[in-house]
Amino acid sequence: MNRRFTIITALLAMAAVLLLGVAGGAIRASNIYCVETEFSAAPADDAAFQDWLEQQPGVVKHTVHVERTSTTPPKLVLTFVMVQNLWRKPSFPHVETKAIELGYRIGPRGFRDQGRPK
Repeated sequence: MNRRFTIITALLAMAAVLLLGVAGGAIRASNIYCVETEFSAAPADDAAFQDWLEQQPGVVKHTVHVERTSTTPPKLVLTFVMVQNLWRKPSFPHVETKAIELGYRIGPRGFRDQGRPK
């Protein structure tokens, strides 16, 4: 009886892990991201950055906002929604690499979470 209970428990545990693995890839969630970075130089406008971000896998195009603040030092703020599975796939876009490629001179701390959008 004890051995039978152990086998049944092990099989149920394996089934639960398998189900969670499959469900984690199938269940989708919308995640709001709002990240910012300080910058000391930037292109004339942010249109290329916005266009690139809108094309990234999982990003909901009409939710993308790329803004500059008038603070000192100025900040670049990216706000958007991504549809991802429970394993956070597709991955968060490589915004730092793209910012540098587009001519932004970002601060040493790079992009960081701004917290909940206001």
